[in-house]
Amino acid sequence: MNKKTDNLPFADSRRAASLLAHWLDDNDDGLKQVMMEARELNREQFLIMALLNLTFDLNPSILRKVDKIRARALEMAHAETIQEDSPGD
Repeated sequence: MNKKTDNLPFADSRRAASLLAHWLDDNDDGLKQVMMEARELNREQFLIMALLNLTFDLNPSILRKVDKIRARALEMAHAETIQEDSPGD
């Protein structure tokens, strides 16, 4: 690894496509490999953005539902915050 092209945006897109394909195939080893590659190159944050871009490219109808998705995501984030703040058993 560590070729000149590993840190370019198209490499992040390739990793995102690989990550999605491995996830759809239930290939845990493939998922780990892509994640380790991104970590070694310090590209995790770029992989996340590339995965989001890929998701929107593959399913543009998501963009029409942004408000609903945002509201649901905020509910989920808020619920996790409440659980973290509540006293333990």
